Amino acid sequence: MRKGVSGTLYARQLQPIKDPVAQVNPQKWNKPGLDVAAPDAFGYKLELRTGSDYGQVFTVQWYDNTKDQLPADLKRLSNALLQTMESACSLKP
Repeated sequence: MRKGVSGTLYARQLQPIKDPVAQVNPQKWNKPGLDVAAPDAFGYKLELRTGSDYGQVFTVQWYDNTKDQLPADLKRLSNALLQTMESACSLKP
């Protein structure tokens, strides 16, 4: 199991996620049933830090088999993050 990855995104790569981040309501993210995995499911864990000192932390976990149950704002953010990671991390020949 992979523990996570880290990297740097540049300003132009961050642009597509600015609006979804600005529209989140993380207090409503922890819905029952999001963290129930199917045997072959991929898991996702998102940690969002907010506030002037980034001291307010919201963490949510879900699986690809429960993605349809995500709150609309989290689904938009998840899609934007996945698209950004796919384009930023693609291997170029």
